[in-house]
Amino acid sequence: MWRKRLPFLIIAIAVAALIAPVVAYGGFMVNVATVTFSETTGSLTATTPQSSVASVTVYNYMAAKAGGTLQTSDGTTTNTEVAKITISLVLTTPSGTNVTVTNSNIQGGIGTRSHTVVLGPGEGVRESGTFTLTINISVNITTPAGVSVTSLSLTMQKSFTVS
Repeated sequence: MWRKRLPFLIIAIAVAALIAPVVAYGGFMVNVATVTFSETTGSLTATTPQSSVASVTVYNYMAAKAGGTLQTSDGTTTNTEVAKITISLVLTTPSGTNVTVTNSNIQGGIGTRSHTVVLGPGEGVRESGTFTLTINISVNITTPAGVSVTSLSLTMQKSFTVS
């Protein structure tokens, strides 16, 4: 008897797996903001953050977040493991709520890195209006022996509008 019901059970599980993200994120289409910037750890300089907003399927949003909310790729770096970089992201919603998106630690060399931030309903992008992402970067640079050389910090903001 269970063999006759097994196909229906499999179908029910598949349907539930497809519907669960739609229910969790409030719809089939969601607004997603992408913010990109680069930083150079030796002098702690950064490019002006750029943003784009798009309406995508909830499944595309989940795929974009597969690498995490903050995705980092190394450019040219030297002196591996001497820089400890902390990037904190706080999103201010149109209603004035501050949402801590992430606090990420990166251990690596001195040099340039590119960062991509993916913000959607899971990070607080659930309403229309102007959002502000505050990006705090702090860097502690040591010698290979662990002796502190310098500590630097930088704060940037990027606003974007969801309609």
